[in-house]
Amino acid sequence: MQLTVDTSFWTRYRIDSENPDLDPTFKFPQAVSIVNRTAIPRTDDDTAGSSVTSITDHLKAIAFTAGFHFAFLEQGGTSLYPSLAQRVTDPEVLRVLLSIGPTETMHFQTWHDKAGNATPLTDVDPVTGATVTFQDLTTGQPESLQANPDHAGADPIPQQKIPDLLHYSPDQYKRGRNGGGQGAHG
Repeated sequence: MQLTVDTSFWTRYRIDSENPDLDPTFKFPQAVSIVNRTAIPRTDDDTAGSSVTSITDHLKAIAFTAGFHFAFLEQGGTSLYPSLAQRVTDPEVLRVLLSIGPTETMHFQTWHDKAGNATPLTDVDPVTGATVTFQDLTTGQPESLQANPDHAGADPIPQQKIPDLLHYSPDQYKRGRNGGGQGAHG
């Protein structure tokens, strides 16, 4: 409830002139300064004024803090589990480590992407007095620093495709599209 989050993971691969693999001593800048902030609503006061259709900046700041915090935590799994896997001798432990690692990497990718969806706002925490400012991560920066550049202007799923997605059957996949034989992946 009083987090300080290292958000340098956001800039680590977005600065063209620096490579963390070649210069491990370079200090990457923070994307957002998150100091002494909560990532969960502490009481109903933190959600006051928000509804399903209208969310206050304070509640958004809590959610954005959580998004950056999740990505910060998950980045450890991208190297932790593969490095531990090289040291274990028990096959069962190796199986566990090798199954967790890719999941942690996917979690990092997902939360890294979601953290970039934070919208610009400034909020003062009424409990700690800490101020956080989320900058617009999509504009005003070199293209390599922009948030979610591949998602910008993306078309939503066409309405006529939604019924197909909602009526997908795993059995259909097993039988193949025409109902006979195995699907493409057996």
